[in-house]
Amino acid sequence: MGILDFAKLDAEHDCDMHLQISGKWINCATIQNPVCVIANYLFDTLRQEAFRVVDGKLQVALSSVYIPLDQADPDEITSLEADILDPDLIERAHYAWDYVPVDDKDIPTFLLGVTPMQT
Repeated sequence: MGILDFAKLDAEHDCDMHLQISGKWINCATIQNPVCVIANYLFDTLRQEAFRVVDGKLQVALSSVYIPLDQADPDEITSLEADILDPDLIERAHYAWDYVPVDDKDIPTFLLGVTPMQT
């Protein structure tokens, strides 16, 4: 017989999870059985930034995930949006990083999460 329990986890700060039904606290040291996790919108909500400096100038990385149309079935190109939940799409997915320069006036916004002061 299986047991179903729930926990809310702040993936950026929490190390332990408080199970809502049993009241137990678990973490990676105390888990004894496989765990099934449903993490709705997890990666969309984690703070993440990638930067580099080239020739003394700050650049921000922009990531993209795409499926090239040349790998799609020509008969299905018009229905790609209808099949967005098709799990086979992940096998054809491509990932790319593009770096773009950050304007000097925007550096405080990118690095500190603050709006630069107007002068």
